[in-house]
Amino acid sequence: MKTKAEKLAKDALYTVARYDGILAIYRGLLPGLGYQLLANGLRLGMFQTIEDFGFTLDENLEPSIRLSAISGGVAGAVGAFVGSPLFLLKTHMQVHCATASISVGYQHGYRTARAAFMHIYRTQGLWNGLWRATSSNILRISTGSALQLSTFIGFKTLLNTAVEGRERYFFINTVLAAVISGLVSAPFIAVVDVLRARMYAQPSNAQGEGLYYRSIWDCVRKIKRTEGMRGLAKGAGGAFLYTLTTSSITLISWDELKNVRKERRHSRDYYIDFGYQ
Repeated sequence: MKTKAEKLAKDALYTVARYDGILAIYRGLLPGLGYQLLANGLRLGMFQTIEDFGFTLDENLEPSIRLSAISGGVAGAVGAFVGSPLFLLKTHMQVHCATASISVGYQHGYRTARAAFMHIYRTQGLWNGLWRATSSNILRISTGSALQLSTFIGFKTLLNTAVEGRERYFFINTVLAAVISGLVSAPFIAVVDVLRARMYAQPSNAQGEGLYYRSIWDCVRKIKRTEGMRGLAKGAGGAFLYTLTTSSITLISWDELKNVRKERRHSRDYYIDFGYQ
């Protein structure tokens, strides 16, 4: 495989679509959607519960960046652990290439998510098979979540304070805070994405042990030794754009859903109070 052709995300898309067909760029979409729903649903749902209990507020009852980072990291770790099998299936399907000349890395040969699930479960079981390489996903999601949520809440609070609480600016502030949060977290996440992709995509033995990398730090060491520090930045452009886009959309959607939830609660409380009068 001539890796120079895939240094840029657009070149990778063009190459895959040209040789494997346009639908090939959506390979792994179903487990990918399932992973996003499960991992991010748990992450944001758990963080929202922590926030509702007031555990992200400081002694002045103001949003705390430190407590938001800790809460975001814990919630992210839980979501990453639970959603890990779906990410494994997604990764194994995405690296599959029908055309040998453009294949990258180890080819697992799975054509469907169901086939991947059944083969891994039957040959390696749950923990050694479906939950292998989970530590790399926990590292990626927990640290990314801590950065994402703490910077979003911090900048949103700062921007809302700057406009003196005028509600007509709140949505604009949410968008700006979401984009800034994405810009802050995306560079780090792009590097960790390389490690996670290598850990999940590598072949493994019957005990679920990686044949190329034994651990995250072993992966870092071998990439640095054979490819140099630039090896850790492979695919960083595509990962950066992906993280920036999905992070912004996720945070804006989450914040708007929180507003709808708050309005419905206020409306319900009003009707309850009115009924008792």
